[in-house]
Amino acid sequence: MTQGRILAHTRHDDALARRVKEAGGVLDCTDLIVRTVRPAASIRAAMATPAQWIVLTSPFTVTALAQSGVNLAETLSTEALSAGTRLATVGPATTAACENHGWRVTLQPESPRHGGAALDEVFPPVEEFIQANPTHHSTRKHPASTVVIPGAATSAGTLEPGLVSKGWTVTPVPVYVTEPASSIDASISARWHHGEYQALYATSPSVVRAVARLLDTSVPVIAIGHTTAAAALDAGFSLLSDHEFSSPS
Repeated sequence: MTQGRILAHTRHDDALARRVKEAGGVLDCTDLIVRTVRPAASIRAAMATPAQWIVLTSPFTVTALAQSGVNLAETLSTEALSAGTRLATVGPATTAACENHGWRVTLQPESPRHGGAALDEVFPPVEEFIQANPTHHSTRKHPASTVVIPGAATSAGTLEPGLVSKGWTVTPVPVYVTEPASSIDASISARWHHGEYQALYATSPSVVRAVARLLDTSVPVIAIGHTTAAAALDAGFSLLSDHEFSSPS
């Protein structure tokens, strides 16, 4: 893990803080982006779309769904699993958030790899899924290849191509809108411009774009995921290679 002072968007990530501390570094968390959840009624209506799978890509999405009155516990119950919807996540942090609400997760990429690309690799092709679950397939009154992915309205869409290539029909559900914060703490801005930060920890392209707008691109980025790395390069950041670091997603 990189030593020194690292800037990250505010999030409940004890593992990140612990690893920075163990390396002798300092982690500063602040609001770099603002997420605005869409009206609860529209989210509930969209999530009522019948599907074989629901894929969740972040703990925030889980929280936003629960706060909007979406309760997947009954749909995902063990008793109804043969004819119900299955739930997949991109990593252990999202899985833990689901389990806190009693939502049973069926599929998650194995450690140490997490994220959309890792989930794509282990996601079953639609024909394989139908053959393994004939009762599930025969009792559904809707297309037997639907995957619902709730998340940001401006999602990077890293999951969709892999799922489509395996025969699935993907239905995105916009749950929230992400925008850069309107301002940043003066002390953090001062540290940034005085060269006190050794890295920006970025989990999404929106974090990268927000920092480029609020501060500048002078600090290298620890980018989690290929999409975030591409966004960092496009914005003018350099990338800091840290092979020991991975997001719990």
